[in-house]
Amino acid sequence: MEYFVAVIDNGGVTKAANALYIAQPSLSQAIRSLEREVGAELFDRGGRTMTLTDAGKVFETGARVTLRDAERARARVASVRALQSGRLRIAASPAMALDPLPAAVARMRELHPNIQFFITEPGSPSEVVTDVRLGRAEIGLTYLDVATGPLVSVPFGDQELGLAIAQDLAADLPSPFPLDRLHEVPLVLESREGTGNNVVDEVIRSSGATVVVRTAFRHAAWELVQQGVGAAILPIDFARTRIRRVVTIPTDPPLVRPIGAVHRKAVLSPAAQVFMRVLHQPLTQPTPLRDR
Repeated sequence: MEYFVAVIDNGGVTKAANALYIAQPSLSQAIRSLEREVGAELFDRGGRTMTLTDAGKVFETGARVTLRDAERARARVASVRALQSGRLRIAASPAMALDPLPAAVARMRELHPNIQFFITEPGSPSEVVTDVRLGRAEIGLTYLDVATGPLVSVPFGDQELGLAIAQDLAADLPSPFPLDRLHEVPLVLESREGTGNNVVDEVIRSSGATVVVRTAFRHAAWELVQQGVGAAILPIDFARTRIRRVVTIPTDPPLVRPIGAVHRKAVLSPAAQVFMRVLHQPLTQPTPLRDR
């Protein structure tokens, strides 16, 4: 089609061949091949110049539209590859949605402000894995102590957990707090915690801990902890900086969970590739919230 339009715009095969930097016989052969493909002669070759036949005039309109669409498509692909546009779908487990996802997205926005993010929180780590496996998200941020199946797992460290507890309840508790005494502390859990097969669930089961409240609402769980209803098991760094009026106590032995990203084996989009690199860089810690 490019050769066909070039012959029209340059007024003949010779000038078109020069403009395209190809041999004239090659261009003539390409035009003949195009005519055989469409089943009609596109040029009238009876005179001193090549003019369009009626079929050629009809074909010209479609050819120019097709070339414009192809150029737009190439430009869009180039824009995505240059990260001037594009979309990135991320699924994150609750803890990862709090840290490190916000800092990573903020960093990506600094580097590539035109990237759009679509972030979902499916729930448990295993549900994050399912969303990535089914293609609902390109990258999943989750704990890696769950089965990830055929997905590629990329660890980027461990997250230490501890007891987030109201000051009154924490007054007589040792620090670090022995995990074998967890049954002495009432627990407030998000609804999906304590129901799977990971290090936290195992500690809860083995210690015989009492779960007094199980809620699907994360902020309600924090408020219950602040009100002294019980303790929550949360990432230490996050609890210390983002939840008011609570004490965070590490455990003995330390309670850690491996965190990382999962994705399918297919090649990642340009935006996803950069995001993975950002996740491996030191990120700004969340700003502490102060009492008002």
